[in-house]
Amino acid sequence: MDELISVIVPVYNSENYLLRCITSIQNQTYSNLQIIIINDGSTDKSIDIIKSMADEDSRIEYVDKPNEGISKTRNKGLSLVKGNYVSFVDSDDYINERMIEKLYRLIKCCQSDIAICFDPSWDKLDGTVETIGAEDYCFQKPYSSLVAWGGLYSVKTIAGLQFDEDIHVSEDILFKSSAIRQSEKITFLYEPLYNYVIYENSACHGPFTKQKLSEIEAWKRIVNLFEGTKTGTSAKIALNQRCRHVLSLYANDKSFGRSDFRYCISEYRKSIVDNLRNSNIRGKISCLIFYIMPSVVLKLK
Repeated sequence: MDELISVIVPVYNSENYLLRCITSIQNQTYSNLQIIIINDGSTDKSIDIIKSMADEDSRIEYVDKPNEGISKTRNKGLSLVKGNYVSFVDSDDYINERMIEKLYRLIKCCQSDIAICFDPSWDKLDGTVETIGAEDYCFQKPYSSLVAWGGLYSVKTIAGLQFDEDIHVSEDILFKSSAIRQSEKITFLYEPLYNYVIYENSACHGPFTKQKLSEIEAWKRIVNLFEGTKTGTSAKIALNQRCRHVLSLYANDKSFGRSDFRYCISEYRKSIVDNLRNSNIRGKISCLIFYIMPSVVLKLK
């Protein structure tokens, strides 16, 4: 008999998307599922939808709790896991009917700890499979994604891990990086099996708030996580790139204060060395110009 797989769905005010999301999980060709739905204090009709669907499908387990944020919500889901493997699906997204089956079969076939697929926006979607040792993971490779969804994780691999409740942006990649650090092998399936839906005011895409600076803190923790490993250099490069990314996104936002600007520039300059060492001539010039006169570059952009 196939092993039990737990799917965690955090929910907050998702009434317009929730039916599609949960139905896509129910319709998986791999049916031995524990569907864990955590309602994070929704004020719309989300809980009514969840209760109705749970009444019709015994695989659905749900918790209705006060609003505490995405990390606490996922952590609550992790505390209820009964399966040997775990996957995460956001409540406004939906998945291909064969996603769980394909990832599970790959883990077994390749003897991996984690299997990862992608969404339709990905550059490389040729159906190929790639397996690497976790010590060779590189944040600049085509397989590197900054999210926890689209993956299937062995429960043994994520033992003791939780989503960091102090991080409000990039908590996904911090959790995923911790899982990679504790794994031995990872398999990537270059197929668009996860459908990621972007909406304007999501944590990653809305206007600037102080919480969005926690993305940089997340990457600093990832750098510490991989310190002394081959992956560590790529983590430092990624930190440098994310500092510049945050500046590019929010430098002209009225809520982005001078202290926010100074913090991002300071972290960018601290992390520039590895980026310079591993860039081509054009990349080195771009990094140095931004290092010397970031305000001018951002204004021109």
